[in-house]
Amino acid sequence: MTDSNSYFIDVESSAELSRLIGQHRLFSQMYQGAVWPELPPEVVTRLEDVLDVSCGPGGWVLDVARQEHKRAVGIDLSESMIEYAQVQAREMGLENSAQFRVMDATQPLQFPDAIFDLVNIRFLVGFLPRRLHDRFFSEVVRLLRPGGVLRITESELGYTSSPALERFAQLLIQSLKAAGHGAGVPGPHMGMLLLLPHLLCEHGFEQIARSEILGEYSAGSPLHAGFYEDWKAAYKLSQPFFLEQGSITQAEVDELYEQMLSDMRNQDFLGFYDLVTYIGYKPEQNEANHTVSST
Repeated sequence: MTDSNSYFIDVESSAELSRLIGQHRLFSQMYQGAVWPELPPEVVTRLEDVLDVSCGPGGWVLDVARQEHKRAVGIDLSESMIEYAQVQAREMGLENSAQFRVMDATQPLQFPDAIFDLVNIRFLVGFLPRRLHDRFFSEVVRLLRPGGVLRITESELGYTSSPALERFAQLLIQSLKAAGHGAGVPGPHMGMLLLLPHLLCEHGFEQIARSEILGEYSAGSPLHAGFYEDWKAAYKLSQPFFLEQGSITQAEVDELYEQMLSDMRNQDFLGFYDLVTYIGYKPEQNEANHTVSST
């Protein structure tokens, strides 16, 4: 994968656009409709301009504009994602408060210094190679006003009772690691949850806090159907990436895929998914107090 197309699924795929629309609804359900539940009210009050990096179809940006009445900008490498988001903004009458631009997050971002009060990032591990971490976080610092907020969310893909679904999770992790993504640590995890607080500290963020939401998507639960559709699409669309990395053969992945779907339809299926968010503040002054807390 090149820097300009380092996402592991075809960014112009209509099936991926549809999957991300559904995923946004799913995560909104997990967050009970809140766009930034980790932020204290006094912080939310002073936010005016917000950036969402790798915004996909723009659901989070539209929620910020509609629910929180903030000015929000979403950027994404995909022209089709941005076009879809712009249409949605116009139909909702939000084109003045929710704007979208095609932009490559692996390159210097095309904004002036100190223009945003909050930068939001989800699943950095999927689109940004490890060797670009420092450059990217330096860009985020540049874009934030003094006292501005970085909100970054990752997941380790949760836990399930399906050996096939667990195997797919490991295939994704192994393939992303082979492509130069993640924290670069050994073991069965991407390691981003270990790396993120250190990256934030190294780039001068202070008051670093961690929060976690664990959603159950076992059979019969309210989240089950949404996660079934998300994994069904995600692990179909990811198969070319797995094959490219040499992680599995086509015959093996076909068999594994059918078994995963069967497992998830089983009435005894159990599944949990975690969303872990780190919050960090750009100092008002040059000197920062680098501490990490959990909520």
